[in-house]
Amino acid sequence: MVSSRNPEVANKAGIPTLIAFSSGGDQCYFSGVSPSVQRTLKAVTETALHTIHAAELQRAFLVFDDASRQLADSYEGLHREVARLNAEVMVTNGRLRIQLAENQAMARALARSERLATLGTLSATLAHQLRTPLAGALLYASQLAQPGLPDDQKRQFAGEVVARLRELEVFIQGTLDFASGRSEWRQPVDLATLVADACQLIQPQAELAGVTLSTEAPPAGSDLPGSRGALLSMLLNLLDNAILACSCGGCVRIGLRHDTEGMRLSVADDGCGMDFETCARLFEPYFTTRGDGHGLGLAYVKSVAEAHGGSVLVESQPGSGSVFTLILPRQRNEREGA
Repeated sequence: MVSSRNPEVANKAGIPTLIAFSSGGDQCYFSGVSPSVQRTLKAVTETALHTIHAAELQRAFLVFDDASRQLADSYEGLHREVARLNAEVMVTNGRLRIQLAENQAMARALARSERLATLGTLSATLAHQLRTPLAGALLYASQLAQPGLPDDQKRQFAGEVVARLRELEVFIQGTLDFASGRSEWRQPVDLATLVADACQLIQPQAELAGVTLSTEAPPAGSDLPGSRGALLSMLLNLLDNAILACSCGGCVRIGLRHDTEGMRLSVADDGCGMDFETCARLFEPYFTTRGDGHGLGLAYVKSVAEAHGGSVLVESQPGSGSVFTLILPRQRNEREGA
């Protein structure tokens, strides 16, 4: 049987020809055969077409069923994987919460240790710095015990003792305010008056060591915002070091002048001097070249200078003495000092 688009050619050849059928296979037309044969051919053809469609449909269902099973298996596997990952995330979150709690506890312990270390540093610095005004008060108080001391001298020495003790009180309170970060410490400080007070406090120690104190005439307008107690402590520290560096008959010079960067306060001595390696480590905490030193004085000086928005420099050579220069701005940077 031949399917042909040209039935006339097929008829001339005497070949039964399928000339048309619908897409569903339910309408078939033949030419070149009798009606009875045509009906038989049509029935056979339609049965064959339905058989073909059913086989294709069955194969399609088999393919679909196989794909559905694979998809279901994949979904089950994916579901199990998601469940496993969720369990791992929960375990990890639990561990992270524990670690976070431990880290917070460690942070609190570290902060406490830092506060204790700061307190220890401050205590050591205070103990060191209290020595100077206290020594002056004791010196003047000892004079009061001299027999036959005139009344006017008694009043003078008693006044000096009271002045030293009051200065001591101001110094302690100012240093504590500075260490605590309270805003009250940002008050105008006249550096010229501060230098004079520091020299008066350190004078008894200088006399005992046979060292002369020399000050330059201070310039006008030498005030800046800061902590008087902290700045006084810083200057006394530098003066104490300078006196200790000098031998008997030595001299310590204190200078104060204006600068483009603010105020420059210098303390120079004609003592033994230091080499480069020593100068490079001077401001490190606990570094000292003295057997009885604690190594905190110059570290404190540096911290006070930086808290006031300034800096400290040192120039020294072995055998040529040393010069410490404090550079303090007239207008302190609030962001640095916060």
